[in-house]
Amino acid sequence: MLNRQILVIDNEWSTITVSSINAMPGWTCKVVRQDPRGTIATALANAEHTSLCVRGGVVLAFADEDLPSARRLDDFDICLSRRAVYIDNESHKGIYELAGSTITPNTYDLDVFFINPERWADIPVSDAGALRDRKILNMPRYMNHRVDRVAEATITAAELARYGVLGHQSCVLNYVDVFERGVKGPAKYAYALDRVAPHLGHLPPELLQQVETVLAACSTQSKFINQLASTN
Repeated sequence: MLNRQILVIDNEWSTITVSSINAMPGWTCKVVRQDPRGTIATALANAEHTSLCVRGGVVLAFADEDLPSARRLDDFDICLSRRAVYIDNESHKGIYELAGSTITPNTYDLDVFFINPERWADIPVSDAGALRDRKILNMPRYMNHRVDRVAEATITAAELARYGVLGHQSCVLNYVDVFERGVKGPAKYAYALDRVAPHLGHLPPELLQQVETVLAACSTQSKFINQLASTN
């Protein structure tokens, strides 16, 4: 059974995630503190059934048809995406090695994942090594449209724009790194940042100003990508 209460790992950006969940009919959230043992331990300590767990700041905007079925998820220990956006792309997967990145095909992203607690006999003492020998269902990219700094520095503007268009079709937007560190150059085309704007109302003033500064710096590019997405 898929738990319709989403676990939100609390941080300074959590109100963005809570706002986005409140906008999805039929879903609720439970804001939880990070367990010192790690993110997987946090999820297992709070989930009674197969559940979605996200880090605060991630924007969710999915319908039921976007999700894997509970029956499908029940066959796996965990469902999550690879951290590198282009690691499965035959044309671009070599950028990580060329850039000297330590990211590999087995580097997974724990900002967004489904977990089935019934398949875990024990809670791992840390995230390091916790996925070893686990049955993993790979999450499709539309379920984690995330920031990729290696791609920003190496991929062409046209390719980044195509990625930005996909952001308008994605149901999970994982842009906290952009809120914190900004974005420049062609990477301004890579993320559907305007979809974040409706969920900023409860941020502390200093964080709100920080995000609004980023959104303003990317407004021209965001409008272009939004228009491009609406025609495709």
